Amino acid sequence: MVGHYDAGKLVVEEVHRFPNYPKEVAGEYAWDVAYLFEQIIEGITQATKRYPISSIGIDTDDERFVAPGQMVARIQKFASQTNQVLPKTDGEIIRCVYESLAMKYKYTFLEIIDALQEEFDTINILGGGA
Repeated sequence: MVGHYDAGKLVVEEVHRFPNYPKEVAGEYAWDVAYLFEQIIEGITQATKRYPISSIGIDTDDERFVAPGQMVARIQKFASQTNQVLPKTDGEIIRCVYESLAMKYKYTFLEIIDALQEEFDTINILGGGA
């Protein structure tokens, strides 16, 4: 999805669609996280071909992003304080959030693999942030 302003209205446009089905692993169903991550990156790639977007990354676990409200201002302040490109458009903010969440999911997944010394090809993500 890409969000942009057109004549003062926010337009959200689909740029990449992919199937999102659980797969069976050891008799149980689980999401294919690696596949989903690849598809998210493909969607971002397709979006940037249509709409040039500069990107930043945020630490989604940073305490300043815990409480609700004024999230755009907080993201912009974080970008400024960490010497990153200041996101100004809705598309730049949306991309920042989705890319940052995708990277946090990947990082956490790799931490689990490292801590347990086991390989996994799927993981179930539950909760309000999923």
